[in-house]
Amino acid sequence: MAALTQIADELPALLALYESHASLQDRVLGTGVMTADILLVTGPLTRNMAEALTRARAATPEPCWVVALGDCAVDGGVFRGNYAVLGGVEAALPVDLVLPGCPPAPKQILEGLLALLDANT
Repeated sequence: MAALTQIADELPALLALYESHASLQDRVLGTGVMTADILLVTGPLTRNMAEALTRARAATPEPCWVVALGDCAVDGGVFRGNYAVLGGVEAALPVDLVLPGCPPAPKQILEGLLALLDANT
C-alpha cells in the first residue's frame, strides 16, 4: 500500500515533466513533417500506408530526402509477396538513399546520411 501511495504522490511530478518535455519539443523541433528534412522509412510499403506516405512527402518542404532504411523499406524484405505489401518505398516515391540490411549497421546509417548531406549541400 505504501508503494501505491508513493506512486500516487510522484505521478503529478512525472506528468508535469512529460508535458514540459513535449512543450519544449514542440517549440524547438516543431511538429509533424512540416519541419522535416528527411523521411526515414524503415518498413515495407503497405496498401493502407501508401497514401499516407505520399501525403507526408507532399507536406514536407524542400529540400526533402527520402531514405529507405533496411531491407523491408528497400524491397519489402521478408514481407515481400504478401497481399498487403506493395514492395519497397520506391513503389510510391523516388528514393534518395538506399541502406540495405536487416538492420543496417549504425555506422552504415551514419555514413549514408552524411554522404547524402555532403552530396546535396
